[in-house]
Amino acid sequence: MAPAQLSPLFFLQLAIIIVAARAVGWVGRRYLGQPQVVGEMLAGVILGPSLLGIVAPHWEATLFPKEERTLLYVLSQFGVGLYMFIVGLGFRSDHFRTRAKSAVAVSLSGMAVPFGLALLLSPWLVHAPGLFGRGVAPLQATLFLGAAIAITAFPMLARIIRERGLSNSRVGTLALAAGAIDDASAWAVLAIVLATLGGDPMAAAKAIGGGLLFAVVAVMAGPRLLAPLARHAERFGVDTGLLALTIGLYALCAGAMDFIVCSRISSHRRSKYSPSRLISGFGRAAPAVRTISPMPRGTSSSAVTSFSRRRSAAEVIFRDMPPPLGELGISTQ
Repeated sequence: MAPAQLSPLFFLQLAIIIVAARAVGWVGRRYLGQPQVVGEMLAGVILGPSLLGIVAPHWEATLFPKEERTLLYVLSQFGVGLYMFIVGLGFRSDHFRTRAKSAVAVSLSGMAVPFGLALLLSPWLVHAPGLFGRGVAPLQATLFLGAAIAITAFPMLARIIRERGLSNSRVGTLALAAGAIDDASAWAVLAIVLATLGGDPMAAAKAIGGGLLFAVVAVMAGPRLLAPLARHAERFGVDTGLLALTIGLYALCAGAMDFIVCSRISSHRRSKYSPSRLISGFGRAAPAVRTISPMPRGTSSSAVTSFSRRRSAAEVIFRDMPPPLGELGISTQ
């Protein structure tokens, strides 16, 4: 499809997604008492192969062709990152400092159950026909299952907290902090598992170390570096120049984090061992795992990021991702 054809189709997709998200979100909030974001996620399911693809597969393929998925993915990444940036602006660090021990305790409790369940199930599941690839050790299977269950839809959690008016409350800060610790730990475990399968333990060390370095710089040096911008905003207000600079800084930070994650994952493609050994048959053995958004960060806060494909979990997470994530080439056949 030529770029001249992609552009009008993209704006049509955007209009359909926004209208459907707002409409379904309003119905869920008005008649079912659910947060707006739950309806928006459901709108992505409705527009995807799970409903539209079954009722009208031709329309679904026409409205959302394969050529447009990369563009939608990039837009969804921008939207999720920008929303989390806004959530961070309202994060009460003073509340977190007074509740740091509680946040860690809640996070550890939230991880203990998934990993405990994985510890009980993995000895049986690792030998289930067609579930894990050949050569996967029980420890690797346990860590993968535990991380997969423990990972939180963090943007969705943040959206619900914001919609309920709990953003500046102690409970909301505690929930966000615990969710962030939970997600970071689970993704670190998943990075270690992929690194051991790829034969490059340094890949996980670089990913985890890069994330920690970014966090330390942002927390320790960020306030001092951005203090002149804060003083400018207090004296002259937020003008277009300051707004453009802020968005630019956000884009640099988001790009840096994506580079840290994506460059480490893409290194597995060049290694001797493929991560497909871990979950080569995951989708076939678990047909109930369906309609997963093609994003590793969990469920999004908009229908753009909720656009999903009815495929197996492993296939959606790895194969349908744009490069470099898609370069893993994990097979579910």
